[in-house]
Amino acid sequence: MTNEQYRRKDLDYCCAMCGGELVKKYDPQLRRYNWYCSKDNSHHGYQQKLSPGQALQRGQADEVIGPGAQNDLEKRASETQWQFSMIPKNDLGSFELLNLANVEALIAFARNVGLNAYLGHVCLYHGKPYPTVDGYYYLNNKRLNPYRIGTAPLDPA
Repeated sequence: MTNEQYRRKDLDYCCAMCGGELVKKYDPQLRRYNWYCSKDNSHHGYQQKLSPGQALQRGQADEVIGPGAQNDLEKRASETQWQFSMIPKNDLGSFELLNLANVEALIAFARNVGLNAYLGHVCLYHGKPYPTVDGYYYLNNKRLNPYRIGTAPLDPA
């Protein structure tokens, strides 16, 4: 890897276990540079940082954009409704376009389970509503003690 690629990895990725910034350190045993968590050297693995759009969908806009951003953006998404929202426009199983009754039922389902249909938290699969991955992340981030979802390296080195 070039120095530019190393620098970009430091900026674009974070610790998979705690979300901390990555620092590049030379490992004399491996004889190469490696990335470590700036908060705890025992943490292994890294993941790509969320874009502002991904953070909004997963309920983490306050962390990425600033305090109060999540509520403000959710309100705006519900006001713009159909044109700019992320409500699915077709059934993922049969690829049929959704009619207005299906869309209203999807919005009602999302509201009942604590999700926001305008942020793409629900989809229709063969006529049945299901939460999307972003919906699961969103519900997780609303918990008092959210689970940390990340990756770990396959090799222990």
